Amino acid sequence: MDKIKVNYLVLAAIFFISFPLFAEVKREKNIGSDSLRITSRGTQPERDFLSIETNSFTIYYEQDVNLKRVYRKLQGRRFYVDGDSRSSTLSGFDEKIAYRINLILERVKQILGMYPAGVKFDIKIFKDPETIYDKWLEISKKKEKVKAFYVHEYRTVYISEDTISDSVMAHEMAHVITNFYFIIRPPYHINDMMAIYVDSHLED
Repeated sequence: MDKIKVNYLVLAAIFFISFPLFAEVKREKNIGSDSLRITSRGTQPERDFLSIETNSFTIYYEQDVNLKRVYRKLQGRRFYVDGDSRSSTLSGFDEKIAYRINLILERVKQILGMYPAGVKFDIKIFKDPETIYDKWLEISKKKEKVKAFYVHEYRTVYISEDTISDSVMAHEMAHVITNFYFIIRPPYHINDMMAIYVDSHLED
């Protein structure tokens, strides 16, 4: 990538971050991990998904997904979020996963300084990473090996047991937050730069 293009992308990123005209006026107060409320569990019959719902997101996971492994893979990075004191009181791995993802979501908001109102989205965890490739091809019409992706039109993050990690989730949460925050959504490359920025500063 040439220097002019790099400078353009940086300036464009600064433009979108600096001008609240393009952002939602209503914003949530930063309430840390206290924003987690596990409200229900259920099934989604169309593909034998189980689910767990929180205030901000619903996690759908295939029944053969190894939740213990997923939770372990979400523990690789160390960071602090105000109010992080409840994890030891949670029993099931689905609750622990929801709690951990919520912490990642709150940390992403802190890093970006963005607290959009009305954030509500789905996370679909598949057993087989090939399903992610197939979903990406179906939606984007592109043949690419992706670890995960977020589609704002569907308000859904797609990821698999094999590809999930706290780094990947932080990257996708950045896409979620920036898409909810901006009325005029930034170009893909700017959005991705902000997601990369979040991942690189997760443990600051």
